Amino acid sequence: MNEDEVDEGSKEVNGEEDEEEAEEYEIEEILKHGKGRFPKGRTGYYVKWKNYGPEHNSWIDELDAGNAQELIDTYWEKKNAQTSARKGRKSITTESPEPPKKRRKSVKEDDHDEEIYSSKKKRVSRKKSETVESQSAQEEGGEELVATENFMQRYMKLASWEKLIASIDTVEKPNDSDGLIVYFRLKKENKRVRLPAKICHEKFPQLMIGFYESNLKWKETEMDVDDPTS
Repeated sequence: MNEDEVDEGSKEVNGEEDEEEAEEYEIEEILKHGKGRFPKGRTGYYVKWKNYGPEHNSWIDELDAGNAQELIDTYWEKKNAQTSARKGRKSITTESPEPPKKRRKSVKEDDHDEEIYSSKKKRVSRKKSETVESQSAQEEGGEELVATENFMQRYMKLASWEKLIASIDTVEKPNDSDGLIVYFRLKKENKRVRLPAKICHEKFPQLMIGFYESNLKWKETEMDVDDPTS
């Protein structure tokens, strides 16, 4: 073999090696991504290579995926669309269901409920009356219960009762040794209360003054007037 033939053979071998070295892999599809997979927090893309099976799938640095920008854009568009769809499904499932339709009760059920309500109401009324009786004094003749100072302890911390009082009924003096007693009615509870006048003068003085003024009896006095014509 002469030198020319050896040179030609070497050129053919080197040419094949150059072609193999020059062969480039082409990305067919971006399958998934991983943030911080590469140094300095760079994102990695798990790709499928064109003309190769899934066993050749591999991770590449985002710096090496510059020639596949369209595939990267397509991947992110699909990713965002899937995320929006999941959020939409979640919002639909978390909506509160419609309240169940109220079943119409039969006449027997209504009667039964009425009996239960009546029994509860009686128990509550009895308990309430026992509490009132322990704090109030009942007037003769079966009249309404009159609350006393014990009942008004809940309002003692208030500086003024002017807005609590609906009206003042009367002021009486039981006997010479006792002071004045005031009977008045509360707005909220519509309850009649009996308290010493000393407390009433302190807690609602304006109402007391108005009551006294409205019950004053004026007496006209005769006065001597000089007649200028005389």
